[in-house]
Amino acid sequence: MIFNKIKLNYNIKLLDDLFLQKKYDQIVEHLYDQRKNTYFADLVHYLTNKHLSGNEHTHLFKKKLIWLVSYDLDDTLYINKFVDFYLNKTNYGSFAIYDYKKLLLNLLKDSILKNLNEINFELLINNSKFYQNLILMSQDNQNLIAKTNSAFFEAPGNKLFAYPQTTTCTLFILNSPYKLYQRYKSQNNSHQESLNELLNHDSEKNTSLIENGYKVSENRQDWNTHSKSWLDENVQNSFRGKTILSDNLEANTPDTLLEILYHLKQSGIDIDIDFNLVDLFLENEPFVKQKFINISNQEAKQITNFFDSNLLEDHNFIL
Repeated sequence: MIFNKIKLNYNIKLLDDLFLQKKYDQIVEHLYDQRKNTYFADLVHYLTNKHLSGNEHTHLFKKKLIWLVSYDLDDTLYINKFVDFYLNKTNYGSFAIYDYKKLLLNLLKDSILKNLNEINFELLINNSKFYQNLILMSQDNQNLIAKTNSAFFEAPGNKLFAYPQTTTCTLFILNSPYKLYQRYKSQNNSHQESLNELLNHDSEKNTSLIENGYKVSENRQDWNTHSKSWLDENVQNSFRGKTILSDNLEANTPDTLLEILYHLKQSGIDIDIDFNLVDLFLENEPFVKQKFINISNQEAKQITNFFDSNLLEDHNFIL
């Protein structure tokens, strides 16, 4: 224990000097060398509070998190598959696609966060920057695409769901609540259960991941709150946000996929735009349109009454 304390203090002093000189490559290289040590999380926690609390060292991470967001994670599947295909075919380099809850769970399972078996929403609010720094420093030097159905949050003390320093860009897939309701009702044949899904009443099912006694929980909220949080102008600007309407993905798949590639490129992802590869993907993976079931006027009216009419009108969400 005493020996680990001495080693931690030695590494703190070493990294303080490197931050002072802004030798970012050496900092990252040194941190990678420390990943197997028991004091690694303590070291990252110190750096998060000491050097990474502001915007001075935004260039520390060359490769950061790409957020792939939707209220229902099923809406990320097609874009997930396309990005995976495209980056592999272009030999882009090292990258990985994970559910964000899985990335957090791995911190617990790999014992990086010592003596902790659960990350609840309160812990996530208070430590999101620390956890994201830890994720980036725990991984090999690669872009991470993190899928999430969490609402974007901003808590007192400038505590955010994500941070510009650790984010490359965001892709937010926005689907109509009417179409989501039809999806849910076709799955469970229950009006109330389908409505509950849009209102996130069963939050434990939708936002928790449990494996081998470890648990991670996110905060999705209802469709209205979730959508408005990611559509917020400040969030869009600060995190290079791109909103992708599911209706557009369905109606004009080729152009929408190209828009995603251009957004990644403009956000600093060094890829060439290859139209032939997009065509090849579409040949092998055509977009499958959702099969709709009829719902009553009363059901549609109830959905409308629950959600912001301006939000529905702005995105032409009608039944």
